[in-house]
Amino acid sequence: MRAVLKVADGPYEGRTVLLQTGQSVKVGRTEWADFSLPHDNRISSVHFAVECERQRCVVRDLDSTNGTVVNGVAVIETELQDGDVIVAGNTRFEVTVELTASVFDLDPISSVDATPDDNNSARAITESPSTSQEPSEPSQVIPVPIVSEHASRRSIDGAALLTVVDKPLMSPALMLAAQSERPYAAALQDPDADVRREALHAAAWSGERWLLEYCRSLANEPKLEHWDAMHLLAILGEPSDLERIVRIGRTAKLGSRRFAIYASYGHPRVIRDLLVALENKDVNTAVAAGVAFTKITGADIDSEERVALQPEDGSEPDEFEQEFLDEAFLPNPKLAQQHWSKIKDRFAEGTRWRRGLNITGDRSLSCLDQLDMEARWEVCLRCRYVGLSSPILAEALRLTNPRGKKV
Repeated sequence: MRAVLKVADGPYEGRTVLLQTGQSVKVGRTEWADFSLPHDNRISSVHFAVECERQRCVVRDLDSTNGTVVNGVAVIETELQDGDVIVAGNTRFEVTVELTASVFDLDPISSVDATPDDNNSARAITESPSTSQEPSEPSQVIPVPIVSEHASRRSIDGAALLTVVDKPLMSPALMLAAQSERPYAAALQDPDADVRREALHAAAWSGERWLLEYCRSLANEPKLEHWDAMHLLAILGEPSDLERIVRIGRTAKLGSRRFAIYASYGHPRVIRDLLVALENKDVNTAVAAGVAFTKITGADIDSEERVALQPEDGSEPDEFEQEFLDEAFLPNPKLAQQHWSKIKDRFAEGTRWRRGLNITGDRSLSCLDQLDMEARWEVCLRCRYVGLSSPILAEALRLTNPRGKKV
């Protein structure tokens, strides 16, 4: 007999335990459980047990606080059928029960050799349900269940219990997102990039404490598909996030838009990278670095040379497309260096700057009316995330939305 207990949704979706005849598993929140789900705070320390007997599979509640539910009915003990659903805490489990002979019923850590000369030996079962019924070759080893690289093996009642992770678990931060009253975890995994971006902004506006750690986890491996999370880290991040921001800015595969991360973060330490990028032969890189330099320092460093910006994907535009390429003025690296030499000592006073204004911490509100709309939006989002008092935030929103429209 074989029973399969699989997490059907939530942060542990896809995690599976396989039970053979004579095995049992205890499910709960702590290390005392065989199958632990530590981020579900509604599951008891040891919540319920599933026992796989020769002819049946049984689930038993272990005096849990919130009870064990099978197919919508609270149970103390009941026999499981194929297709049943167990709910414990915030986690739903799907049950598969197979009564037919299966390779999983055999000892997965042993092997059987069948030789023609041994008439008293048991015939080795070597085929799986999808293979032919041809006799097995001599000395062939009984196949073992294939598990992922994340599989763990532990001894339960003298047999091997295989816990299989069919796909990677979410990051700890996303596990916390799943505990939120709002469905952030689902939205952050949506295939639509717009949905994921709006979920990030909503979480920031709601002050979700897990959000920064989530953005940091994605920034550790900068990728274009993580752009919105990395940009939000630049807006909300702390001085301690400087190393992550620099890693993003130095990841060339992100293209020239990576310097927008520097502009939103506004730390004076990124200026050194921008000065180097201003001299890059790639016009997109040089122009983007110039825009970021101006957004942070407020200095106009444009030269008189106008250039056409090339497609970010590296494709060669045809004659027709050339007519519609965006144009911009190349920055003057020498002018930027001279300007920075004059003002850099003053920039040591803060860790976040926009157009030459120190917007570190609460100082951002005192100069809000001097900022461009993009910077105002970033300041408001940051204020809301850190939980500044309502009157201060209301004034910030009034300046950002002077016509009094609802936001």
